[in-house]
Order: sequence, then structure tokens, then C-alpha cells
Amino acid sequence: MATRTASKRLAREYKSIQDTPVPYITAKPNEANILEWHYVLEGPPDTPYFGGQYHGILKFPADYPYAPPSIRMLTPSGRFQPGMRLCLSISDYHPKSWNPAWSVSTILTGLMSFMVSDEHTAGSITTSAETKKQLARASRKFNNTNNSQFKEVFPELVEANRLVLENPEGNTTVTPTPAAATPATAPTTTTPTTTNTTNTSTTPESAKAPAPAPVGSVPAASDPGASRPSGGDNHNNNGMSLSQKIIFVSVLFVSWVIASRMFS
Repeated sequence: MATRTASKRLAREYKSIQDTPVPYITAKPNEANILEWHYVLEGPPDTPYFGGQYHGILKFPADYPYAPPSIRMLTPSGRFQPGMRLCLSISDYHPKSWNPAWSVSTILTGLMSFMVSDEHTAGSITTSAETKKQLARASRKFNNTNNSQFKEVFPELVEANRLVLENPEGNTTVTPTPAAATPATAPTTTTPTTTNTTNTSTTPESAKAPAPAPVGSVPAASDPGASRPSGGDNHNNNGMSLSQKIIFVSVLFVSWVIASRMFS
């Protein structure tokens, strides 16, 4: 069961995402369990994932935001093993590098950045660009026919996918981010009457929000900048084209706006 702090924080993050959607990213909590979030990444242009639709799950600990979530992707992508827990610096694989001021938007921005890179980690796989393109084209059909959780959480995307699949020429068209459409009702949860005491210092709600996770390597523990995360443990930025960098600079900026509003 989520602590009062976790429930309050995640509810605020959901509202922030609804108010300011992040490009190519959709996320919402399970209505029955605010600690379980479902996300959809839309493959950005100039990548083998363009036109793809990738559904996954974030599972937050009861003491969030003082500990990071686990991250899984369920839709086959050619980048990650479906359903496998991913080893990223923003996931529960690396709790010591976690910063409580980071948010759902920060996590998913980092995941997107890592996805379009060539770095390897636990849970990632190696496939050709052509395989990734084939899986991107097949992703909507997979989500509509073989992904029961996707159909339950994102009925509006199921209908949008059906229309795309009926028009083969629309298979490479990225659907609008559902977060910009009519928002779902925030989940109702029962929280404990006691407050979280795992951290008596300044809470993330009152802390100044840092900039979103940058695309870069994770610094060593002795590095003064060691609190700044990236998608993976040894992130390599050299594999990104200029257009990809421009896309993710805009994504990072929107995430920063969301974080600033949340902590203002």
C-alpha cells in the first residue's frame, strides 16, 4: 500500500502530465493501484522506431519518491526483452543514484533517450535496424490483439489503432498523445493515516526541481555531478543524430517545465 507521501506525489505528477503532455510519451496510473503506472512511447522520427507504439509498466515502491520504480516494456521493440526488468540508472537497479526530485516524466524521458541509443544493459537486446522497423510496424497490431493490459488501460488507443490498421498507409503515422485528449479520472486510493517518516529532511514537494535527466554517462561516485542521471549505466550519446538530439532537447525542456510547475 502506498504511503500518504507516495499517493500525494504521484497524484500531483499525473495532473502535471495531463496539464503539460510530454512529446511522444503517454503515462497514467492504474485506477486500482496508484503505484502501478502504464506508459506508451511513440517512436520518434529519424529512428528505426518511428511509427511504433511501445507499452510498458512502471512499478513504484510504497515509499516513493524516496526510492525508484522498476521499469519494463511489454511491446516487442527489438531494443528490450519484452517484460524483462530493465537495468537503468533511473530504475530500481540503482537506488543509490536516485534523486527524489525526479518524476515520471523524467524517468520516461530518460527511457526514451536510452531506447534510441546503442548502449546495452540488462534487459536490452541486439537486433538490426530493419528488425526494429518491422517490429515498429507490427506494434499497434500486437498491442490491440496480444496485449490485454494495453487494451484495458488505453481503450482510446485501441480504437485509434484499429483505424490505423484499417488503413495500411497510416501504419507509419504517429497517433496523438492521449494525455492531450480527455484525461482519465485520477485513481482513488486508500492511504495510511500516518505520514511517511523514511525521510525527515526537506521533502520533494518543497524542494527545488532539478533539470530533467540529461543524455550522458553516469558519473562516478566521487564526481561532484554524480546525482545527475541518464538512461543507462554507460550512456553513449555518439549514436544519436542531430535530429534526434533536437527532439530530445525539446522533450527534456517540456519535462523541466512539468517539474518546475510541480514544485512551484
